[in-house]
Amino acid sequence: MTDIEKLEKKAARFIAEQALLQSGDTVLCALSGGPDSVALFHVLRSLAPALGIGLQAVHLNHGLRGAEADRDEAFVRELCARWSVPLWAERAEMAQRPRPAGQSEETFARALRYDFFERAAEAAQALSGGPVKVATAHTASDNAETLLFRLARGTSLTGAGGIPPRRGGYIRPLLCCTRQEILAYCRSAGHAYRTDSTNLLPCCSRNRLRLQAMPVLRGVNPKAEEALSAFAEDARETAAFLDGLARQLLAAAAAGAGWRAGQLAAAPGPVRRAALAQLLAARDVTGREQVTEAAAVVCGEKASSQLGEGLFARRSGGIFYLEQTAPAPPADWELPFSTGLLPLPDGRIVAVLEQEYEEIVKLCGEDKKELKKFADYGMINKISTFRTRRPGDLFRPAGRGVTKSLKKLMAEDGVPRSARGRLLVLAEGRKVLWLEGVGVCEELLPRPGCRRAVQIKLIEPEE
Repeated sequence: MTDIEKLEKKAARFIAEQALLQSGDTVLCALSGGPDSVALFHVLRSLAPALGIGLQAVHLNHGLRGAEADRDEAFVRELCARWSVPLWAERAEMAQRPRPAGQSEETFARALRYDFFERAAEAAQALSGGPVKVATAHTASDNAETLLFRLARGTSLTGAGGIPPRRGGYIRPLLCCTRQEILAYCRSAGHAYRTDSTNLLPCCSRNRLRLQAMPVLRGVNPKAEEALSAFAEDARETAAFLDGLARQLLAAAAAGAGWRAGQLAAAPGPVRRAALAQLLAARDVTGREQVTEAAAVVCGEKASSQLGEGLFARRSGGIFYLEQTAPAPPADWELPFSTGLLPLPDGRIVAVLEQEYEEIVKLCGEDKKELKKFADYGMINKISTFRTRRPGDLFRPAGRGVTKSLKKLMAEDGVPRSARGRLLVLAEGRKVLWLEGVGVCEELLPRPGCRRAVQIKLIEPEE
């Protein structure tokens, strides 16, 4: 089998497997004049009768490479005229257009290119009255380079999926073929093509990967590109599976304007992260760090967190919220001490349970740490209150033999700043008698002679 037959059969099989084209489609071949796009043009031209598709081409001259770009455009025009393929062409004059702040020239060029593709597709659809798809000449080699680029910069499982065979109205019929196969096809068929001189210079990250990293990897494995592209396909399928589970989780956890935090927290980590990534992506926030921050709020490690400009995550009353405004600082409140169940303003419940001292001794045995969970009921002043921390609070934790400001103690114990304002205390004035997560003060530790004691527990709302 010749190189021509191999590539065309491989592409035809991939198009069928991925259901990229249907009879009656009009296909706009993105034709730059380079070897990949020229191969795509001829493959589609060869397969068009059997597939029942109409073929057109689209070319944007960015106006950046002067005479070289003009020669590329002339080549594309001549190629389309020779094979009687309609061509949509435009000149962008990129240098004369204002580029968005912080956007690279490469990204800006891509945005202009795809904007033109969209306009050409709309015009072609108006003329044909049928479905129109834009075919780009991405290859398995491009997919391998994209995967390496994303892994090096940091990415998610979705990002590791590389370039998909289709995205909306865009298809990649040659994604199954390597650049070497493309060049062999053009060589065997005698198809001329243009060479973009900027692709031969190690002037950007992708070029360096192509020119420097890939040859090294091919030295390790001659089929390195196929191996990387296959991994990307596996990652893409796994990510799609997780996304399905994530959508189910979000639907099940939905609660008014938020989601039940406990249900999200109980989900397997990969599913929880995929669900949070979906929520953030819908609000134009992406990135592993932001997903991690949102997960910290869901799991109760933080009460709130800013995830992006104007987007905040908050957990309140067992519900996880994403809001466009910063959560209000916790109100200064206090509740008189009493036994029983006391609802707190943040949705939690504090349970103050009475027990006989002898029962506590039997329960704790020799474990002094367990004893710190209890307080001598007779030593608690009736003016004591439950509240959150305040400036000037002092605490002498049982067993530590030192009195410190609550602020210093929390810092030494590694309590995150974002969590400190939510911690519950039982206090008498500025003297802290009990602190959430630590236990009672030295003075209230039950000792022989104590008649009754209380255990203070926090109950999260039912989620």
